[in-house]
Amino acid sequence: MPNYIPAAKPAAALIVVDVQRDFMTGGALAVPLADEKLPAPEGILPRVNGLMAGGGYARVVLTQDFHPAGHCSFASTLGVPLYAKGKTAAGRGQVAWPDHCVAGTAGAEFHPGLYARYANAIIRKGVNPAYDSYSGFADDGGEQTGLAGYLQSAGITAVDVAGIATDFCVKATALHAHENGFATRVLLGACAGVAAAGIEEAIAELRAAGVVVIE
Repeated sequence: MPNYIPAAKPAAALIVVDVQRDFMTGGALAVPLADEKLPAPEGILPRVNGLMAGGGYARVVLTQDFHPAGHCSFASTLGVPLYAKGKTAAGRGQVAWPDHCVAGTAGAEFHPGLYARYANAIIRKGVNPAYDSYSGFADDGGEQTGLAGYLQSAGITAVDVAGIATDFCVKATALHAHENGFATRVLLGACAGVAAAGIEEAIAELRAAGVVVIE
């Protein structure tokens, strides 16, 4: 496992994005690359767990996709085929995902192999049925999750981001972290993405915005 050193150790936090059952092997929205970095079923878990347990971070935060039934991001709600582009009731363009990470279901739980005991905080996202939320900081409607305030109140000035998926929720969370004034890095070795092309695009977008990407 790579030995990642936090950018500013006394004031750095690790944000672990959406390491949940539904995004890993057998889940409703399993990320294809989540279990290819290392032999299944562990996937990225050893790297993420190593960072949580031994990375020396001042805070460790888990984000958790936690949708109500009938969420606007579900194809079953939008009435369009899976992965097609639909429109929410608010008129926003929306990718039609399978029903996933529904509050109260097993799929919304953290992967049982995740060292969740090392987390200082859990931030739930996607809880508003009218807006999707790739970012751990705010949903598409601008509603804040409280993550920025939590980190700021703890004196955090730098964050490392890991988890799932590189080209969606990891990217969005890292961009919002940077926008909120945190020195931000994405640790690719502890991330998994949906598609190789999407990952490359995400890396370019992150770097253009000023986020450091550690390959």
